[in-house]
Amino acid sequence: MLKSLLQLLLETFHKSHRSMPRLTGLQSSTATIPTVSSTDLITITTGVAPCDGWVRAQLEDNQAKDITLFIQNNMGADSVFCYSKDWGWPSGSMPIAKGDSYTVKVRYGTPPIVASILHIDFYPNFGAS
Repeated sequence: MLKSLLQLLLETFHKSHRSMPRLTGLQSSTATIPTVSSTDLITITTGVAPCDGWVRAQLEDNQAKDITLFIQNNMGADSVFCYSKDWGWPSGSMPIAKGDSYTVKVRYGTPPIVASILHIDFYPNFGAS
């Protein structure tokens, strides 16, 4: 009895969180960042959210140091993720509404010696269409 009551409560709680991202149905793409020789802010890619959800960007490590990764929405708000060597791949996410555009930018403190790969994933919210 207690187990079934707990199960019912958890299912009800889970269904009530329509804003949580779902793990299935994600869209993904990659962009190649050419080798750069400066520390200027570089726009890598842009996109439009197909529905309410979260956009996530992850940059493959390529021996660069002091990377700053930006995700910017169409209103100019930034999600900023800084990275220093030996911390893993820089990654971050930002909530986004259907139809809003986003831009992913990167700035290297020390330019990399080889091209990088940027992974962009979109996670739709539960119930989003």
